[in-house]
Amino acid sequence: MSAERWVDVPGFEGSYQLRRDGRVRSVDRQVRQVSRWGHVVVNAHRGRVLKPFGTQNGRQRVVLHDADHRRHARYVDDLVADTFGRSA
Repeated sequence: MSAERWVDVPGFEGSYQLRRDGRVRSVDRQVRQVSRWGHVVVNAHRGRVLKPFGTQNGRQRVVLHDADHRRHARYVDDLVADTFGRSA
């Protein structure tokens, strides 16, 4: 079994990584958030492999969050193509 390397997802560097076979994972990181009382709180997010969901057109999708906590739904095959080149 060869060890595949994980590469940062463009636009989500330091938050998400991708392998050539289409597996997407989040990275262990510290996230600063404002509590409901206005205090800044640092939460530890443990990284994990994301579970993609299927769409009606048969493609796999994952939801990624940016630094401003906005959701971005992306097709896994598009992420692989953008990260490793269109010939992947």
